[in-house]
Amino acid sequence: MQFMVSDLRATLDTMGRLDVLTGISDRVDRYLAATADGRDPGTRRALARSLELRSAALRATSDRKQAGELTARALALLDQADTEEHSVSTTEVRASLLTAQALDAAAGGDFELARLKHRAAASAWSSLIGKPGQPLAAANAARALASVGETADRLGDRLEAELAWRQASATLDTARTAATPSEANEVASAEALVRFSMGKALRRSGELAASERELTAALDVLAPALAQPHAAYEPRRVAIMTLQLLADTKIARGIDDVHPLHVRAHALATASVAAEPSNRQMRKQLAQAWRELARDADLQGDPLRAIANLELALAEYERLIALGDDDVLLRRNTAIVSSELGDTLAPRDVKKARAAVAKAVELFLGLARAGDARTQLDVVFALRQASALERRAGQPAAAWAHAEKALAVLDLPPPLADEPPVATFYRAAGLAEAAAVERQLGRTAGAKAHRAAALGLVAALERSGKLQAGWLEEIEGARKR
Repeated sequence: MQFMVSDLRATLDTMGRLDVLTGISDRVDRYLAATADGRDPGTRRALARSLELRSAALRATSDRKQAGELTARALALLDQADTEEHSVSTTEVRASLLTAQALDAAAGGDFELARLKHRAAASAWSSLIGKPGQPLAAANAARALASVGETADRLGDRLEAELAWRQASATLDTARTAATPSEANEVASAEALVRFSMGKALRRSGELAASERELTAALDVLAPALAQPHAAYEPRRVAIMTLQLLADTKIARGIDDVHPLHVRAHALATASVAAEPSNRQMRKQLAQAWRELARDADLQGDPLRAIANLELALAEYERLIALGDDDVLLRRNTAIVSSELGDTLAPRDVKKARAAVAKAVELFLGLARAGDARTQLDVVFALRQASALERRAGQPAAAWAHAEKALAVLDLPPPLADEPPVATFYRAAGLAEAAAVERQLGRTAGAKAHRAAALGLVAALERSGKLQAGWLEEIEGARKR
């Protein structure tokens, strides 16, 4: 029993194959439920472990709703059964359950709850550092602290984010000192994840050179683990994310030669999916890798290959959604790929391009109904794309219908004090497109007003040093096309 609910779980988690445990955990759950009479704390703790195992297996197959229910039940059982005598044996399970709740909250867009749960998980893991049988407690605490930093940054709390990352770095110093050779890969993965989180936040705030340094350092940390004949799941997962974000950061700096980074990410993702076809996380990363290769093909002047790669990415994303994956980020990425496919198709097949863009608008609108101002700006960008497609096809009335909707969305949320540079660019792009349509319709005054507003936003980005490569050209292009 202990082997199934603890040892086997750890092994399969390292491989990224928790889905294998669905049937096993069901049987363990039924057995323990039949023996739990509400009076035996030990049996309650064992049942909580089984429920944690079962919820992890369900989460691996993207059944987040049922997984969340089981996670809540497991935590309730631990609260009923836990005593000081057994706190060490149950804290590991509690930490895993809190992390699961944090990830579920983030997937649903509730980053405040995610931050609180990650912080609680970090505290739980930290309490296990140095305890017998917990060699990776420090590495797990650092992972949780990295997530605290990332969610705090998403919420605009940069001070807490930086504090969490400093705590994670200090915790990793402890982990490196105590790690055996067999544990070194886990510690390296945790360190790389901390650096990835910091690089992601720096990228979001427009500090591109600093972001590139952190992401490059993350890859350096992972290099020994990736060089092993059968690299473990976690180093591969973190490496793929880091390669893709590093490439995006270089592009934002005006460095277009990122194809080698995309090829490395695609090779890692392809090999991972071939070895673990049911691993949905790796399938998401493969879809992203196809998307990046499509962008490379477009830059290399090969639109047909770009279209084919985007269609492969979209097929992967849609397959995951059809299997019941309700991850907000997955749906957003699906919308983005559909939007990019529409752009690439537009010069060759307006009908197919229109369908792809309409799908993107629909997906973004679905996400925006939660009221997130940043998601509403995604809607603006997709509507701006739909407008430009009709405008270039000589359909100004149809174009204005989309541009007008974009302007209506822009009137809803005021600019955020901590608004990321890309969100400001989305606002400017929506205004510039409205100006272009109005000019085509002969509405000179409206065109001038919207264009001036767009250029004002771009000028503000330039003054702050956060105007990224290609943004001004994109805004100017709306007037020329």
